[in-house]
Amino acid sequence: MKVIALDRVTKNKYVAYDGRGFFIVEESEIPRLVSNNVVVTDDVELAKRFNLRYLSDSTLQKVYRMRMGLRKSHRNDALIIYKLFLGNPKLFHEPPPPRLIEDELPRELWRLSRKRQKLKDLLTSLRVSLGVQEIPGAEEILKLLCRHIDRLRRRIERRYDHILSHLRQHFNVGAMAISYASYLPRLPTLRRHLGYCGHRGGRKAKEKARKTTAWKIAMNILHSPGFRCRHPKCSHANIIQCKKRLDIELYLACQHYYEEVGMG
Repeated sequence: MKVIALDRVTKNKYVAYDGRGFFIVEESEIPRLVSNNVVVTDDVELAKRFNLRYLSDSTLQKVYRMRMGLRKSHRNDALIIYKLFLGNPKLFHEPPPPRLIEDELPRELWRLSRKRQKLKDLLTSLRVSLGVQEIPGAEEILKLLCRHIDRLRRRIERRYDHILSHLRQHFNVGAMAISYASYLPRLPTLRRHLGYCGHRGGRKAKEKARKTTAWKIAMNILHSPGFRCRHPKCSHANIIQCKKRLDIELYLACQHYYEEVGMG
């Protein structure tokens, strides 16, 4: 088994270096390389798609390039990635586990929702500072953003109706629950899932969970005015208890879906 370093040339084409020479690899050929070799890259998205190890700090390439007096090129970048891995494999991360829901659409909903809130806060501050009721043009941008988010929300709810129908037996939730799942790793057991979500492992596990984007989305859901919890084992007044029940039901709903579609 040998080490092969990849550097992107175009959207679907990469320069590869294996210690003996350079060659071009099409994206469709990467699964074949992975089956018999250790493949490393500095492209995080590529690493996620094909289960590759990736360079945790891409600035190391620039430092190494300057130290060795190399000009920037695809070949030199592939060579540097190869040398860095041989010198210290710990610089390269293992690929992250797949997410509970592998879809960029729900993640985009969360990102746009945050931008909308920041824009609302900015407009409120400007109205007060300028002493005006409306800011020409800015209000229209906010309306366009709101309409786009609403369309995105409806699209997600249609796509994941099978999961939401299970959750809605116990909670009044919508597309943002799918956004939450898209930021959670798909772990093999409910026990490990609850550990990641901060419900097992004591104070340190909870503090670690609080730093994740997933925790922020969960709190956004649980504190939203329309949220209702009807689960028999949960007190609506206890937010953490509600979060635990939501985490359990979300995991079970996704696992049930994967079993139905043959991905379990």
